[in-house]
Amino acid sequence: DVLTVGTQNILQAMKQADVARFICMSSMGSGSSSKSNGLLFKLIVLFMGLQESFRAKAVQEEMLYASNVDFCLVHAGALTDKDHKDLADVISISSKDLKPNVWGGPGLISRAQVAKFMLAELESPKWTNSTVCIY
Repeated sequence: DVLTVGTQNILQAMKQADVARFICMSSMGSGSSSKSNGLLFKLIVLFMGLQESFRAKAVQEEMLYASNVDFCLVHAGALTDKDHKDLADVISISSKDLKPNVWGGPGLISRAQVAKFMLAELESPKWTNSTVCIY
């Protein structure tokens, strides 16, 4: 699939070009954040035929953890175009704060907030070799 092959190609190119850091956006409810999936979210994924996409995102996450690349995988809540000033929270996937939710994610986040977080993480890493949920 495109996501798995694409990630594999990026990791190989990073190694060849001696690029040290990979910041990647995924989806809340995929991979290690799947424990937050509530019933409604699971039904949406099922009825919209998104199972394969979510499986590919889980494989991508496994590839990153198995690589020697410093990475931050960002699982964002539902994206919106509304402008929000501050990021509400960043939670490590391993955190006990990540709990099941009927919607399957911690809520809405603006695309601008996600971009701002990812750029800041690229410039001043706080989350190395980790997967985080932002909302």
